[in-house]
Amino acid sequence: MSESHALAVNEVVEYVKEANFAAAFNFLMEKLELSPEKKVSELLTFVLNQHTDQLQSEDKYTELFDCYEKVLSQFPKDCELLTEFGSRLFKLGRYVESFNCFKQVLQIDAKHLKAFHNLQYVKDKLVERWHFRMLNDCLRNVVYENAIWTHVMKGLDTVLDIGTGTGLLSIYAHRINAASITACEVSEPMLTISKKVFEANGMHDVDLLARNSRDLTEKDLRYGRPKLIVTETLDCGVFGEGILETLIHAKENLLADGGKIIPHEVVLTIAPFQSSSIAQGSVLLNESFEEYIFLNGSTLVSPQTDHYDAVNVSQLPTFEMLSDPVDCLKVNFNNLQEMRDFVDGASNTVKLKCNQSGYVDGFVVWFRLPNDGSAATILDTNPNEETCWDQAVFRLNQRMYVEAGRMLNVTVTCSGGRLRLRHGHNQPMEKCLEIPEDVLRFINDAEYLTKLEYDVNSLRKDGSFTTVMDLSPFPYVGIMLLKEKRAKKLYCLDLVNYL
Repeated sequence: MSESHALAVNEVVEYVKEANFAAAFNFLMEKLELSPEKKVSELLTFVLNQHTDQLQSEDKYTELFDCYEKVLSQFPKDCELLTEFGSRLFKLGRYVESFNCFKQVLQIDAKHLKAFHNLQYVKDKLVERWHFRMLNDCLRNVVYENAIWTHVMKGLDTVLDIGTGTGLLSIYAHRINAASITACEVSEPMLTISKKVFEANGMHDVDLLARNSRDLTEKDLRYGRPKLIVTETLDCGVFGEGILETLIHAKENLLADGGKIIPHEVVLTIAPFQSSSIAQGSVLLNESFEEYIFLNGSTLVSPQTDHYDAVNVSQLPTFEMLSDPVDCLKVNFNNLQEMRDFVDGASNTVKLKCNQSGYVDGFVVWFRLPNDGSAATILDTNPNEETCWDQAVFRLNQRMYVEAGRMLNVTVTCSGGRLRLRHGHNQPMEKCLEIPEDVLRFINDAEYLTKLEYDVNSLRKDGSFTTVMDLSPFPYVGIMLLKEKRAKKLYCLDLVNYL
């Protein structure tokens, strides 16, 4: 390394020490005379990552992409930089571009392991695994096919398939000679798939629109307003994919007068449940933990980043309902005013009578699509049925003990188009310290922690250590050794983000 080059690197290091990554990046690009012949340094990669992290945190996406463009224009075939760029695109939700980036890396170096693994992750995002479960759910498919057949045979033979995905519902309409079919989809990978599916099935007259249905107007519909709208934009909590807003817009702006929507309506069912499997990742269960970790009257809980979790409760090691299931909400997708009322905050309060004593860990909700006279089978996603849907689990931030006969009041709403529960069964959040679920599960594994403590103590006759490095998800044993004055110094993972 030349003296001038060394001085330049030292100056960059000074910028890094000051966390001035913008200056460090600009200096590297201007002063080090980068060229395709030179190898990308670890310093440049580090500075680029740190600088773009800052830009992303400040929502400065134009500047962020400018940085990658500058570097990749100098090193267009550098696999490490391309892989980092693909990872950045992935984090930003730009999955198609991320996919292409990782493919480019593997074309340069077919044995690039990180790019190969990242490509698999992107594939999972582009075509999420639940698509396969849906396609393999024979009962779901038969119910939809029968409903479409019945409506088309009644003369509702112009069809709009909202969120067509693989195009299956459009295929059902085509099989029974619907007069016209329009399909719309926003996912680029699913558009590619549905286009190929339509071509393979000779469905050349299908008008496939790369648009969100909420952006469509009557002028966008080549075949005019449809008499029948079909959709299956339902998640386990029914409304998570925006079906209410979608169908309100469709009924106001797209559906022909006298037209119908499939599914006709949805009924939601609720019950309180007890499950140590879920509680292990929700609340602090290990009572001996507080013997060494002073929580000052607070308790540990995992963050509830969403209103509910998607869980196949039939596969949990422990799960039982503490009351009979009760229907809690019914929405008619063919009633415009009813859908508007629910989006605006209409709700329903139910009383759940516990038929046994136990610990309430939360509430489980599932749905069914009732027979509206057009289908022979009712589609039900309850835990006893084998369907492609999970159940919606609303966790409590405590284990609430109830006696048999206790009544639990819960208000159910889909205000704003999202399934929500209101009740008074959570403890105040000011008494809760949120930590990641995997850390909480580690802390709750009392048997493992006891074994770990025993193994550590067996390493020294007096059980004492000068320095301890505890890289567990939570340094339980390390803290124990410090408090018992059996260690003088502890190194552990950075816990600042959640403690």
